[in-house]
Order: sequence, then C-alpha cells, then structure tokens
Amino acid sequence: MLPAKAPGAGGPARDVDWPLRGLATSVAVAAVAVAVGCGDGDDSATGPAADSASALDLTLDADGSGREEAMTATVECAGSGAAPEGRACELVESLSPADLDPVPPDMACTQIYGGPDTLEITGTLEGEPVDAVLTRENGCEIARFDAWAPLLRELFPGYRPGASLSPG
Repeated sequence: MLPAKAPGAGGPARDVDWPLRGLATSVAVAAVAVAVGCGDGDDSATGPAADSASALDLTLDADGSGREEAMTATVECAGSGAAPEGRACELVESLSPADLDPVPPDMACTQIYGGPDTLEITGTLEGEPVDAVLTRENGCEIARFDAWAPLLRELFPGYRPGASLSPG
C-alpha cells in the first residue's frame, strides 16, 4: 500500500503520481546513459553534421522499360542544410531511411497502378547506408515513392510521377 503523503511533501499526495514520476525520471536517466555510452568505437566522424551526412545517387526511369532514357542525379549534403544543392539538401533532410523500408509482405495494399516509374536510390541517408528501388505498382509502393516526389521534381524539373499514363 502506498503512503498517504509523498515523503517530505507538505500536502496530500496523489496516490499514483509521485511514484510514477520517480520511475519516469529513472527511465529517462537510464535512456540517456545508454545513448551516451553506446557506440561502435569509431570516432572518425564527429559532430551532428557528420552523423547526418547524406550522399545519394538517384536513377529515375519515368517510363519503366519504355523508350525514354533514365535520368540520374547525385545529391551530397553535409547534414546542415548548407550545401551546393541547397533546396535539394533541404528536401533530403526531410526524408529518413525509414522512408525506404520495404513494405511488409503481409501488408494490405490497394491495387491501384500508379505508372511504370522506378527510382533506384543508393548511398547514405542521415549517415545510414541505403539501397532501394521504389515503384508505383500499388498503393503502398506509391506512398513510398511519393515521399521522394518533391526531391525528384527539384532534381528533374518537369517530372510528374505517373505522367507516362496520360494520353500522349
């Protein structure tokens, strides 16, 4: 049974509040200690800019296996937003490696075809290695692809996802 008053408190205690506050503080302190103490021992990259650096090679094939040549671009960002690509780096910073996670095989996806567009992405994003192919073959894949659409429009002016489906 919990005491009626928190130790050292002048007023009535909330039966659950003060014990949980102490628990929450302990958990927070432990989480910080683990985060600070963990590492792979490689101190060659220092500071937030090095940890969040991105260098991506993108190959966009707007018509899949059609006649158009695939377009390529490279974006290198130091992680601070200040880079030669400027706006492209701002858009890269809005993405995360989780945006490239494959759709789980048991995920129910709408069977809507968004076009033959394919996007190959290799390199590093936020300091993590990435190697992915995005398509527009169903609703789940379209959602993954569309997360990258603002960057694609910046790098390839005039590009519109799924445009090859429009009557010519």
